[in-house]
Order: sequence, then structure tokens, then C-alpha cells
Amino acid sequence: VQQLQSRRKNKNEEYQKLIENLEFIILDEAHRNLEYIYELNYNLQTNNSNCVMIGLTATPMRRDSSETSVLRKIFEGIFISPIEGADHSIDLAKEELTKQGILAKKINLDPYDVIDQTKIKSINSDIISQMKSIQLIDHVLEKGASSVLVFTKDIEESRILASYLRMRKDSVTAEHLESSTNSEIRRKIIQDFRSGNVKVLFNYGILTTGFDAPKIDTVLICRPNLSEYDSLYQQMIGRGLRGYKFGGTKECTIIHLQY
Repeated sequence: VQQLQSRRKNKNEEYQKLIENLEFIILDEAHRNLEYIYELNYNLQTNNSNCVMIGLTATPMRRDSSETSVLRKIFEGIFISPIEGADHSIDLAKEELTKQGILAKKINLDPYDVIDQTKIKSINSDIISQMKSIQLIDHVLEKGASSVLVFTKDIEESRILASYLRMRKDSVTAEHLESSTNSEIRRKIIQDFRSGNVKVLFNYGILTTGFDAPKIDTVLICRPNLSEYDSLYQQMIGRGLRGYKFGGTKECTIIHLQY
């Protein structure tokens, strides 16, 4: 993608010849790079209208509904599902893929069935949300969770929670990642998380897509005002929903803490 974008911007002759002679283009993660896909589609319509463009995605939507409309228009509203009858029902697709073991069974846990309000009511309001997160993490670890991915409300909270879990007396192996994390350190942390040497991995938003850790058994989302129908939410929970047929888990606990 990066090379094609660069060649397009530089009006590269080979790029244009490629566009003019293609029969099919298959785009992975088709909900991303909307501007690029739009321009690519326009180029095809102008110079090679016989070319067929196919988009692959697990979340056929954008956060902005108007952008979703653009995406739908580019692909002419044609939606092809691998599950018969699920062309217009994502829930049906999820149900069948879960039965087949391709997706892990999603276990929704209400955070307020776990949080003990008496333990935090006298705490300074600035850290109440952090202590709620800690209670939830402790709960799932006590219940046997071994690979917990946490999306915090901001980068600072991610740093604080990871440090707190490591430093307390009954320490938990926890790490934090952000965009400025050194690439070698990032690879080491992710590998340790995948292998189970790190039990809890915190981040704000860098692990929503393109991140693969099949053994994640709990996803904690600490985001106020984030709808479960939002594409970002779907991408977050998707990090933990790889089924056992693909080396993942049979079940994954999903917790959405909205404070």
C-alpha cells in the first residue's frame, strides 16, 4: 500500500500502467485508508472501468456515518458474507462463526457486578477510574485469566496502571505500549505477552488493528461514550475473539468500563 501510494503521488508511469491493465484489485482492511481507496476507485472508473475491486474487512464501517456511506458507495453496496444468509446480518455471521470455532465465544461481564464501590468512595476522584480498572483486572486474574489486553482512556492512565501492577506487593507482570515505545522494546513486550510472560498489556489506541495475540482471554475497554456498535469498539474486542480453530481461545471475556 505504501509503495502504491507513493507512486500515485509522484504520478509514476508504471503505477498508471498497472492501474490501466489490472483485472482485479483485492484490498485487505478495506475500512481503512478511505481517501486512498476513494482515489483508487476514481482512477479505475476513469481509466479501467472493467477492473473489479474487492474489499476484505471484519468491520465494514467507519466511525463517521458519512464515511461509511462513501465506503458503501465505492463498493456499490454489494456485501458478500462467508456465511449463507448473513449478507445483511452481522449478528448471524458472528453466531455461525462462533459455532464453527473461528470466533471465540464472547462473554460480556458487567463491570458493576464486580466493582466494590465501598473500596473507592473515599478515594480522590482523579484516580477512581484507575482503581475500578485495577479491581476488574484483579477479578479476572483471580478467575483464571492469563492474557488481559486493556485499552485505557488516555496514555497517562496506561502508564500509571502498568507501573502500579508491577510495583505493588502482589505484583503482576504488566507492560505498557505507546507510539513512542522503542521498536525493539515493543517487539519484546509483544512477544512476552504472546508467550504468557506478560499477563496484562496496557495501551491507549495503538493495538486496535493489526495486532495478533491469539491467546488473549480478556479485553478490558476503559472508554467513556464508546458505543458497542462503533467500529473502533468492534476492532478492540476483535483482538480477543480469535477462536480455537485458529489457535485462539474458546471464550473471551469482554468488559466495557464507561465510568
